[in-house]
Amino acid sequence: PFAEMHSITENSNDGMKVVTALFRKIAFDANCAVLLIHHAKKWAEGMAGNADSGRGGGAQIGVVRRAFTLAKMSEDEAKKMGVPNDKRHWYVRFDDAKSNITAPAEKTLWLKFKSINIMNGSGLYPDGDSVGVLDHISVDDIKKETGDILVNDQLTALSYVVMYSQGAGGNS
Repeated sequence: PFAEMHSITENSNDGMKVVTALFRKIAFDANCAVLLIHHAKKWAEGMAGNADSGRGGGAQIGVVRRAFTLAKMSEDEAKKMGVPNDKRHWYVRFDDAKSNITAPAEKTLWLKFKSINIMNGSGLYPDGDSVGVLDHISVDDIKKETGDILVNDQLTALSYVVMYSQGAGGNS
């Protein structure tokens, strides 16, 4: 994380200007882009797409050309998409929070956690390791997935009711 790449207090605007200027110099000298990963404020719930959701002084955002937020799906978003509350932690949103060099993105990019086997198995550990990654998913696919989950849950519940009524109720 950005906070571990320097020893300046995050709330020091003057200090953050110096630190970010160093990264800008690296970008110019190396002719490359630099992406700094930064923590959000603890109370940043509901601040998706807001550049001010980052911790520390505002100078950090003031000097960058592009800023993005990555935020977990909120309870309200889960309700609108039909995602059960206990499943919403699988989904995150990626939003354009600041764009000085191009037009901002027109819509939220949704991502879903999934596991990928990295094929490093051998000997006593043949299956190897799996790592979590974020994969793009459309809003329509989120609704379809969660709709399928709800339908399957409803069918399971219905089958238990039928089994119970046939087994315990006799002639039901």
